[in-house]
Amino acid sequence: MNVEKELLAIIPKLLKAYDADKRGTNFDVGVGTFNFYCELFAKLGYSTIAIEPLPSQAVKSFIGNPKITLVEGCLLDKNGTVEIYSGVYNDTECTDVSSVNKDWWGITDKSQKKIVSSFTLQTLITQQNIKEISYFKIDTEGSEEPIILQFTSLHQTLLPKVIEFEYGGGSAKKEGKDGWANKYFTGTIQSIHTLKNL
Repeated sequence: MNVEKELLAIIPKLLKAYDADKRGTNFDVGVGTFNFYCELFAKLGYSTIAIEPLPSQAVKSFIGNPKITLVEGCLLDKNGTVEIYSGVYNDTECTDVSSVNKDWWGITDKSQKKIVSSFTLQTLITQQNIKEISYFKIDTEGSEEPIILQFTSLHQTLLPKVIEFEYGGGSAKKEGKDGWANKYFTGTIQSIHTLKNL
């Protein structure tokens, strides 16, 4: 099953159910190089913030789309700069698995380190004058938990109606390594508890 393909197919139904009036902004955090959620959000008529620290040429092509605001950098728990490591898959650079976590499964001795901007969720909300959030997708290769924890400090009116986040990856869960290493699995469980409490 192609999870992202299935999600892209049900997003229109979710948005119709939770924000048919298109009052909220949608977030695509960790745009990647294919399966562009931000493109779908824009096609559906929603204002969209697309966040990507290492945007490909395909992502840069969204610049100029009046429904998509491309923000180059990392959504994290600090403002400033952060090191990000380019991902490697099958001995080839793969920005889809780039991460700020140097122990993430796609990071190898062939990974290149770059410095990119980082900003908190509250900073981004203030800068972009966000009043309401409809759909919030997070695919940040191991740094989902610090983003989700920031929802606890938002005013209730700013809590997203739908939150999607990625977890795991790189191997099978039973192996307990890569995206399933204890550090990341614990972060996933904590993220679920945080969302449940909210």
